[in-house]
Amino acid sequence: MEFIEFFHFLEKLIKSPDKFTGLINFKINKMKINYPEILDYLFTDLNCGIYISSPEGQMLDCNEEMLKIFGYTDKAEFLKIPAVNFYKDKGARDIFLERLKQEKFLKEYTGIGLRKDGTEFHVIMNSRIISNPNHVTYIFGSVIDQTQLVLKEKEFISNELKYQDLYEHGLEIIQRFDTKGKLIFCNQAWYDKFEYTPFDAIDINLFDLIDEEYREACRILFKQVIGGRKIQDVKVKFITKSGHRILLKGNVVPIIENGKVTSAHSFFNDITEEKESLDKIKHLEDTIKLLEASVVESTVLMGEVHHRVKNNLAIIDGLLGLKKARIKDAVLIENITDIQVRIRSIALVHQKLYQSGNFNFVNIADYIIELTKHFKSLYNADGVKNIMFSNEIPTHLNINVAHAIPLGLLVSELISNSCKYALINNVLHISFDITVKDTTVLLKYQDSGLGLPENVTDLNSGGFGLKMMSNLVKQLKGTYKFPISNNFLFEMEFTL
Repeated sequence: MEFIEFFHFLEKLIKSPDKFTGLINFKINKMKINYPEILDYLFTDLNCGIYISSPEGQMLDCNEEMLKIFGYTDKAEFLKIPAVNFYKDKGARDIFLERLKQEKFLKEYTGIGLRKDGTEFHVIMNSRIISNPNHVTYIFGSVIDQTQLVLKEKEFISNELKYQDLYEHGLEIIQRFDTKGKLIFCNQAWYDKFEYTPFDAIDINLFDLIDEEYREACRILFKQVIGGRKIQDVKVKFITKSGHRILLKGNVVPIIENGKVTSAHSFFNDITEEKESLDKIKHLEDTIKLLEASVVESTVLMGEVHHRVKNNLAIIDGLLGLKKARIKDAVLIENITDIQVRIRSIALVHQKLYQSGNFNFVNIADYIIELTKHFKSLYNADGVKNIMFSNEIPTHLNINVAHAIPLGLLVSELISNSCKYALINNVLHISFDITVKDTTVLLKYQDSGLGLPENVTDLNSGGFGLKMMSNLVKQLKGTYKFPISNNFLFEMEFTL
């Protein structure tokens, strides 16, 4: 295309009222530039694609922006491609040409373009049929990629529909009322909660729905809203159509049009169940406080009970000690000593419970160490005997009272028997080994004596003390055995 022919086209184009030609007109009239400068501006500076083609679709010329829009870098390659190939729908090219022939100028014509890599995009075109003095016809036009604009528009429409859906079908209870309190609009959540139909709600006034207890306070707030104030976190009790009371919490917002409040919106959530739950929690908290006070009182009483039991057992132990001091019969003395041992083992449990303040569990390591001290004082009162104890007991092992008393009596019987029958040259060594695996306790007890007589094969075949131990093992729901050993060895398992 010769320059003079193109300039002839520009003269006609300048007379067009659209924005594109307005820009060129501004350049000519205000900046006093000549036609070659206009041509340069048109092909290089405008932020849109510019093209010239024949009516048959042969591309004749284009600017760099046109190449970018369609994904090309080589202009010669681009110009060889028929214009119909730039359309997603090949038939759309025919429709475009038919309209262009009829109207001569198409403004903001939209369609779907096809890039070099096959991707689709939205375009908007301004196109015109022009003829030079030799009556040669051309199509001249501009192309803008409006894909992002279309996507934003679709996103906007989608969001608008979402907000509308949330407004009408959301869980929040929404109502709009005029300056007199008459309901104008309610969403579906409102109808569901208040049990009205849209027809029923036509003549309802807001204050007809408010519980009498809240009505006067709401009238004061209503005046403030009509005065333009936004009310937040207000709680109002309403009455449904069936007469149920519901407690709602939310915000009331005035709607201002032309500087005047014309109506108001309220956005509420039903907190009836929440309020009932809070009331229940409050009642529960009050009950817990009473129980805690009762527990404190019971704890004091339990401590007093254990203290008194321990003291009473100590009195009995003391009386037995006085009686034993007046007796010369060795057998009777031994029997009284056995009774004292059992009393002290029980008393020690109550003492440990009282001292720890925990009336459910006894630390078994502390208990056995303390128990061995009592045995030394009972069986080595003359200072002649050398009774030694060694212990391997977990320091963290706490046993409940139901296990602690029978276990204490069992250990007492074992130590008592060792002190009576296992002394050799007035020397006795006793060892404890307690291990715990999960909830199973294994007790190993051994002394330095010669062991049980041959005729004693189990606890039930021995004397009163052994039979008592058998009953204590049953009370603990445990099992026992006498492993083969050069000394006395007793093993027992029970579950906590």
